[in-house]
Amino acid sequence: MKRKFILVIAVMGILGGGFSGCSKDDDDNNNSNPTTPGVTINSEYQATFQIDGVAVSVINGVGDVQSLTSNDSQLASFPDSSQTIFGFGLYKNLGATTQSLFHIDKGTFKYLSYDEAAFTSFFAKQSWPYSVDAANGVRIIYFDANGTPWATDLGTANQTGSSFVIEDTKVLDYFGFKYMKVKASFNCKVYDGNGASKVITNGVGVFDFLAD
Repeated sequence: MKRKFILVIAVMGILGGGFSGCSKDDDDNNNSNPTTPGVTINSEYQATFQIDGVAVSVINGVGDVQSLTSNDSQLASFPDSSQTIFGFGLYKNLGATTQSLFHIDKGTFKYLSYDEAAFTSFFAKQSWPYSVDAANGVRIIYFDANGTPWATDLGTANQTGSSFVIEDTKVLDYFGFKYMKVKASFNCKVYDGNGASKVITNGVGVFDFLAD
C-alpha cells in the first residue's frame, strides 16, 4: 500500500511561495559569479539566468538567500516500488516569513530501496526534457518580485526549443544523508496562471537533491 510522504515539514505549498525539506550549508565556499566561466560543481548553490533579457542571480548565502531540498514521495511496502520527485529551492529568509525565488523538480525516481548506482544514474550528465509536474523530467518555477510563480508546466507548457542539460554531478554525504549535487545549464519558457509567458535564457544552476 502506498502513502504520501512529504520530506520533513511542509512549510508552505510550492506555488504559494515556500518549500518543504532540509536546509544545510554547502561544504564548498566557492562564491564564483555564475555569469563567469568559473562556476563549477564545487560552486555555491545558485541559479543565474536572464528572463526576458533581464539578468537574475540568486546565490545561496548572498542577500539572505538560503537553499532547501524538498521531496514529494510515494512510499510503498515491498514488493511495490516507491517513487520520488526530487525538489530544490532558493528562497529569501525574511525572518518571520520566507520569499520563494526559484525552484526545480526532477522526477520520477522509482525504487525498492536506496541504490546509489540507480540514484546516480537518475542524474546522468545529459539532456533532460521538461515535464508537467516533473513526472518524467524537469519542472522549473521562477517567482517574480510580486511572488507570482511562473512555471514551465503552466499555461500551454510549450517548451519547443528549450533545453535542460546536467553538465556535472557529485555525490555528497551530510551526516549520513546522501545528496546529489548537480551543475546544469538551461533555457525555457515559463508561464503564469493566466497563460502569459516569459523566456529564460543563459541559465546556469548548481542544485542538490536529497535521496530518500
